Amino acid sequence: MTINKRRILLGSLGLIVTILAVLAILGMVFERVSAIRITSQYPPPGKLYDVGGWRMHLNCVGRGPVTVVFESGLGDTSRAWSKIHLQVAEFSRACTYDRTGLGWSEVPRTLPPRDADHVVAELHTVLRKAGEQGPFVLVGHSLGGLEVQLYAFRFPAETAGLVLVDSVHPQQRVRLHREQQSAEYSKTLEWYKLGAPFGLTRLLHECLDEDAPVADCAQFYRVLFDEFTRLPESFSEANVLDKHPLGKKPLLVLSRDPNSAASLQDPAAPIWEQMQAELADELSENSVRWIVIGAGHGINSDKPEVVLEAIHRVIAAAENGVPLNGAPPAGAIVPAH
Repeated sequence: MTINKRRILLGSLGLIVTILAVLAILGMVFERVSAIRITSQYPPPGKLYDVGGWRMHLNCVGRGPVTVVFESGLGDTSRAWSKIHLQVAEFSRACTYDRTGLGWSEVPRTLPPRDADHVVAELHTVLRKAGEQGPFVLVGHSLGGLEVQLYAFRFPAETAGLVLVDSVHPQQRVRLHREQQSAEYSKTLEWYKLGAPFGLTRLLHECLDEDAPVADCAQFYRVLFDEFTRLPESFSEANVLDKHPLGKKPLLVLSRDPNSAASLQDPAAPIWEQMQAELADELSENSVRWIVIGAGHGINSDKPEVVLEAIHRVIAAAENGVPLNGAPPAGAIVPAH
């Protein structure tokens, strides 16, 4: 290669590196400005409580003999309960919160492991810091269903009852056989995590939480990636439970419609349906299961009125110490055995 060609090549490479560096800096500035703007536009509706080096967001409103605590699904925040939270507060105390690093909750420099055991311990801590005594009716959607099960087992004296909203099952990882989809999703999350500090993930419109923009996109994907990759640990932590660990505490299981278009196209839908039945049959001696007609996995968004009625029923059974009323409301049916 001649000296002139080498100079041209080196000059071209230098120009490319310079352009990339400038684009990276501009992306970081864009991301920082976006975070400041969104933080200003969306202040936390609740309060922030120090849990040992960082603060967690908890929003408790209303009054009642029991306190309803909501736990969101994988990567979801307290916004997932926006259609239900204030309605529950009309007849009970109702608390939504954000897991560490999600929503309005902070994250320490060293992220604690995002497995179910750590999540449950942090929820217990923030409730205690806020002076919320319970007893608690725990409402969990998807992965949050697994976490409220674990909370009930770790702190039975504080638990009055459970509502599981299309909850995951402790054995679903080994029974659904979705290793390839999990690997692909993990890779996608990793790319989003890498691109977030430079504004790339936000430009792809992947920094949204219930249609509201996420302030710290990089933190969000850092936490979501850890939650997802630690799912095997979370399942294992909840997979060592005896039959009927809730005793006679009321449990209402809400399940997606197996005849919806999405379910009919999913070859694993019958396995999911079987696991939903097992949750109702094996966790409590005082349990009822409703199939929510027309609802997909996000029952809390698709049919919030059914979730609201389920909470009503569990509170009534817990207060009076009676069997759960199994007659479903409009929009739900009791599955045939």
